[in-house]
Amino acid sequence: MDEFSINRLSTMLDCDRQTLVRALKDTPADAGTERKPLFRVSTAIKALDQRRGKPDRRRKPGNGGGGNVDVELQRMFIRLDDLHDKIVGAATIEERRQIMRGEFFPLLSATTTAMYKDSSRSGEDEGYAGLRIGEHERVQLVTLRECCGWHSDEVLAAYNAATATSEA
Repeated sequence: MDEFSINRLSTMLDCDRQTLVRALKDTPADAGTERKPLFRVSTAIKALDQRRGKPDRRRKPGNGGGGNVDVELQRMFIRLDDLHDKIVGAATIEERRQIMRGEFFPLLSATTTAMYKDSSRSGEDEGYAGLRIGEHERVQLVTLRECCGWHSDEVLAAYNAATATSEA
């Protein structure tokens, strides 16, 4: 599982850094040191949920209830984290690759699409959104390639092949 700094998480989750600092104040770090704590995406999302109250699509933006939070996208991030653990815990490289092709790649593709839709809905600059979302996708692919015995070209080819068949 990958852990990130608060600065990186605030960019990935498109939230204010200080909001994230306050949400994670009493949350133990998943890794790192006391001076440089690192957190998983799912840990940060849970902390934000607790701070804002349970996400609810009925809430309107600006009422302090986290109405601009895309609950389905949050669930996708958590599912990606869960699948990461499943892949790393698989017994063989072939089993890891099967999970990647059958579950992880299609979910990553769907998450990328959902991130673009959420970005458009929130009025985010398209260029900035593309960089942020592309970085998220790259981090997801790079972090799992070694445990699957792939080099960079192979993981990208496998991802493209899996998502081409899932989108067809």
